[in-house]
Amino acid sequence: ECRKPNIGLLVQAANDFGLDLNKCFMVGDFTWDIQTGKNAGCTTVLVDYSKRSPEEIAKIVAESKPDFHCPDFLKTAETIISYL
Repeated sequence: ECRKPNIGLLVQAANDFGLDLNKCFMVGDFTWDIQTGKNAGCTTVLVDYSKRSPEEIAKIVAESKPDFHCPDFLKTAETIISYL
């Protein structure tokens, strides 16, 4: 249950910390991270902090359909703050 894209760890964190997953963000760099967030009802952000080719990134975005796609952690933080 805790292995992505299952949401066991997110549910446990929500219970432990009193979080509403529908108000949380799932940030990750792979398709399964985004799918996990979607499965849990989170807003999803694909962050590309690696050195992937534009073709690889386009494929991940097309497959996972994140709510947001950011090139690095700074832009991710700015995007989340703007969204809130």
